[in-house]
Amino acid sequence: MDCKILIVEDEPKLREILSDYFLSKKDIPFEASNGVEALELISEHDFDAVLLDIMMPELDGFSVCRALRKNSDIPIMFLTALSDEDDKLNLHTYE
Repeated sequence: MDCKILIVEDEPKLREILSDYFLSKKDIPFEASNGVEALELISEHDFDAVLLDIMMPELDGFSVCRALRKNSDIPIMFLTALSDEDDKLNLHTYE
C-alpha cells in the first residue's frame, strides 16, 4: 500500500512493534521518540497518517496535534494509557 505513517511514541519497544507491523503491510513507517522530533519529521515529509502518543517528553501529543491542525488535516490516531473521563473529553476537542 506504501502509506507513509509517522509513529510518535517515547517507548522504544512499542515503536518497534508498530513499525514492524506497518512494514509487514508494505507501508513505510517513520519513527519519532518525542513531539519535537515529530514536528521536525512532519516539516520534512508528507505523511498519510500519524500515530501519536499523548504523554511524551519535551512536547506532548496534544501540543503536536494542535501544531498539526494549524496547517493540516492529516489523520491522527492517539495512542494513550490515559483513561479517566477528563482525558477522554479532552481528546474529543481535536475531532
